[in-house]
Amino acid sequence: MKEKLKAQFLPRDYDQTLYQRVQNLRQHEKTVKEYTQEFHKLSLRSNLAKTESQNVSRYVNGLRLAIQDQVSLQRPYKVSDAYQLALKVKIQLTRGSSRKLAYERNNNASTSRANNTTHGGRTTARMRPQQQANTNGGRVAQRRPNNQVEIAGKCF
Repeated sequence: MKEKLKAQFLPRDYDQTLYQRVQNLRQHEKTVKEYTQEFHKLSLRSNLAKTESQNVSRYVNGLRLAIQDQVSLQRPYKVSDAYQLALKVKIQLTRGSSRKLAYERNNNASTSRANNTTHGGRTTARMRPQQQANTNGGRVAQRRPNNQVEIAGKCF
């Protein structure tokens, strides 16, 4: 009965299309949970004869590269184990990126403080000479802190 219904209502290439969707499934912008739900849904709908290790391999290969690298180091035997590892790795990566941002913010703040000098109670910023391209025959102009422009180049 089930086969008759499938033959009547599903396209001929349904199994092939489903198999391709499972093979090409990638996490991209999805969360680990959303990707896992989609993976399970497609895996259950496709009745391909496959082992658990093939399932784990397909699952891990669809994860984002940073997560995939860490999960594959642990060599999970079940998709559920790979899922739990992927969640932990995602948390670690998120925590690491927030630490990196905090470090960059602190580093930029200390750099900007180092470029400031104090004169008689006033804080002034030291300016680095900035090079600006000038259209005057390929000469380069440099801006100095006192807004004087010095032109370096050929002298005729």
